[in-house]
Amino acid sequence: MNISPKEPNSILRHLIGESGWTLEEFARAVNALGRGQGIPLRYDRTSVAHWLTGSRPRPPVPDVVAQVLSRRLGRLIRAQDTDLLSVVVDPTDATPLTQASLIEDPVLRLLALCRLELAPSGCAVIAAHAFRLQEAAVPPPREGAPSGGSRVSSQPSARPAGGNVLPMVGRARVAHAALLERMLSSYADLDEEFGGGRARTSLATCLADVAVPLLASTAPPALHDRIRSLSAQLALVLASMHADSRAEGAAQIYQNAALHLSAHSADPATPALALQAMSSQASRLGHDWYALGLAARAVGATDEYAASAVRGLAFQRRAVAHALVGQYDAASEDISSAREILRQDPYSAHPLIPASAAAFHESAARVHEVAGDTRRAVKAWLASIDHRAQPLQRSGVLAHASLAGLMIRTGHVQAAYPHVRAFAARHHDFESARVHEARVRLVEQLRPFRSHAAARFMLQHLEPAEMFGGNGTSAPTTAASNAVGG
Repeated sequence: MNISPKEPNSILRHLIGESGWTLEEFARAVNALGRGQGIPLRYDRTSVAHWLTGSRPRPPVPDVVAQVLSRRLGRLIRAQDTDLLSVVVDPTDATPLTQASLIEDPVLRLLALCRLELAPSGCAVIAAHAFRLQEAAVPPPREGAPSGGSRVSSQPSARPAGGNVLPMVGRARVAHAALLERMLSSYADLDEEFGGGRARTSLATCLADVAVPLLASTAPPALHDRIRSLSAQLALVLASMHADSRAEGAAQIYQNAALHLSAHSADPATPALALQAMSSQASRLGHDWYALGLAARAVGATDEYAASAVRGLAFQRRAVAHALVGQYDAASEDISSAREILRQDPYSAHPLIPASAAAFHESAARVHEVAGDTRRAVKAWLASIDHRAQPLQRSGVLAHASLAGLMIRTGHVQAAYPHVRAFAARHHDFESARVHEARVRLVEQLRPFRSHAAARFMLQHLEPAEMFGGNGTSAPTTAASNAVGG
């Protein structure tokens, strides 16, 4: 249902005119971006014409439109800049997920998000939420807290005005923090090992039933600070699971929840990790300048108290973001900084960064690839794969897919075979939209070469029934085997 004001939308008309698109092209771009974020949209030129005459679509469509225009015009355009939002805000226009994300208290916000996630209609609500271009700022430290690594955490306000909202467990103990640490390690491993769709509901349950009660408990400042940081990092894992399922709007909301929850702790790592995740997401969605701004904030959020793995990753993320906007000298400087951090502390680790060296080489590969240096990109991708203790977890499988895609695009189809084979060996094991999309890309890249035996053999690994008909399980011919190295 649309809300129809009286005035035509001259602002949107101007923006579409500036884009150079026809109304039909604009509608197709909106539909495509929505599909990429798990939001099925089916607009056409008539729909856009209705918007121009004054009708306003329900959320999340205005946010999708803003993203499309931002990518096309190369500057930040928010939903309110399109004049597609109602002048008088109707509370029914805000989705339950949006309403939960607007709760000011970070602990109450996290509880509301998790409860929504676990509700019977939670999946549909979450899938309908769009990513939003917005200002992402670290909230100011609480009143009276010193800046820097010497911040001291305050006790939580467990009972806000209006009654007993949060569950209480009494006094938190060191063992409770150890429990959160084990949960963080376990769920981060599950996300990597099986994809974001496998344990998302389980993690939301643990956050609601374990982390939130501990956040509402009394504890010595240092212990409460630790619980706050660990809870925020668990929220980041849940955000990663949503992003891996292409629920980008939900991922963004959990990233913001983690950022706000960790802003009052003494740990400099968690805000930096949240900003890095936000920047990576923005890059994936094609918002390159927006991603660079977030990456710069991630670097600024780290200090000498942050683990080397976190500091190094911040510089790596900014390097990739610099490369994506064509600032190759700045990207090279950031890669050099990250390399020096890794050299000084090669064994630094973090539950959310299990392989620091592999992450560094992957970032270097992306920078070289964007810069057009294929030889160095291939070398860096190989180093990234070699530095992974478990190369067939999701990040390793995706690294194989990225390297194979690079080789195929540059005409080295036969050289891509071992990496396609490594990817094909595990891609069915993941409940992951990113892994599925990587398979689709590889198939699309290989199809123009299907006259080559090596390409046919790789396609048989990736799509046996589709490519060859029947069960597609016949053994490859000797010629095909020889073409790909046996």
